[in-house]
Amino acid sequence: MNIELGECTEENWISKITPIIEERMQRFNSIQTDSSEIRFNLMAIVQDRRVQLEEKIKELDTQFQSLQKRLHGLSTVIFLFYSYLLFLIFFQLSFFFF
Repeated sequence: MNIELGECTEENWISKITPIIEERMQRFNSIQTDSSEIRFNLMAIVQDRRVQLEEKIKELDTQFQSLQKRLHGLSTVIFLFYSYLLFLIFFQLSFFFF
């Protein structure tokens, strides 16, 4: 049996369904007899852990690739800087020896 909640979003559907479930549980508990017993077990509904971890892996991979690009750029700048320093040193030495 479907329960019509009206307009729901991922954020508010639990707050909309909670009073309906509680009312139904009360109704069933009030009509039970000594010979019958109804027990309710509502498990928490959570997002699949695997999906959460896959999303986190994608996020971390994107960050890692970004850092790799930045590191490559920095290593290029450092290489050019040291090359320039060596050029200056040899240029100065050439005046000293010649």
